[in-house]
Amino acid sequence: LLRHDDVFTLCAPGDLSRTPRVSSDSRPNLMFAGDWVQTDDPAHRSFFMERAAVTGIEAANAVLRRRGMLDKQRALE
Repeated sequence: LLRHDDVFTLCAPGDLSRTPRVSSDSRPNLMFAGDWVQTDDPAHRSFFMERAAVTGIEAANAVLRRRGMLDKQRALE
């Protein structure tokens, strides 16, 4: 990932295949969130601050699911 004047994240060609998803079965106790993270649900693709917010909600929901607290999850609309 390249940074452009501290304004936004700029990804080079091919970076998408190397960026992590919010959650993964290979790292069950580690979630990622931020504008550089792929969303778990492709229907919620977005950019910059919106992606940071969406992946933050997805990360929180993933933690709640792993703890069995399904009723506490926040819906993404």
